[in-house]
Amino acid sequence: MEWTNTLVYKSISGILRRSPVVDDTQKKDVCTGEAIIGNHIDQLMDQQVVVLRKKKDWLLVILEKSEGYSIVGWIKK
Repeated sequence: MEWTNTLVYKSISGILRRSPVVDDTQKKDVCTGEAIIGNHIDQLMDQQVVVLRKKKDWLLVILEKSEGYSIVGWIKK
């Protein structure tokens, strides 16, 4: 894996995931009973992110959701 030396901002679309693995299995959340899909966090449509790291076909990114609240996750290039 490579760490980036400077902060790189990138506009990107795709599925933000908890780990750099495609997991699209449907499950139920044990706490809420809601249906969830694999390791999905969020669906991004042309959103600005900060790239922290690269791993093969994956980018580790920070997505700012609101002031003071951000999400870290993996997205496939």
